[in-house]
Amino acid sequence: MRKSIVVLVLVMVSIAGVWAHPHSKHPASSEFAISGTYIHPKDADAEWQVDGQIAFPFTTNGVFVWGPKVRFSSDDSVTAGGMVLELNFLGSSHTGPYVGANGLYNLKNVHGPNDERYTVDAVAGFKFQLGEAGCIGGCGGFKAYASKTVAGRDSFDSDITGNLGLFVRF
Repeated sequence: MRKSIVVLVLVMVSIAGVWAHPHSKHPASSEFAISGTYIHPKDADAEWQVDGQIAFPFTTNGVFVWGPKVRFSSDDSVTAGGMVLELNFLGSSHTGPYVGANGLYNLKNVHGPNDERYTVDAVAGFKFQLGEAGCIGGCGGFKAYASKTVAGRDSFDSDITGNLGLFVRF
């Protein structure tokens, strides 16, 4: 099973390299994004969470972007800071699918069976750019994605969540 996952990831990276070749006429762009979550279960208090990130191109075509990420929450034990890494299959200047991961260090320590100070989330989704491809200084859009905590705090009982976010490319 693990061998097939590794092969699948290598195939995805190879396809991304072919799709967004380095001679693209649109340069890579950085991205500032925010997203939020609001949950109000029947028998519990409401909980909100806001994420913000700035991702910089790691490659000339923007297939890989990475940068800092912060998370603020109504639950202090979830407030965190860390890094984000995304693989944009069509580069960072286009509408298209992406996958990524973020590693966050939780700022508040908790004691108990789930006391890790870190969280690792996997994400997969689609970015919808509003405006022309390759525009610099003000392009924006929104992204729809699913995320799941795969390691660290709350990884044993996490659900896959659907999220919406806004971004500006510069």
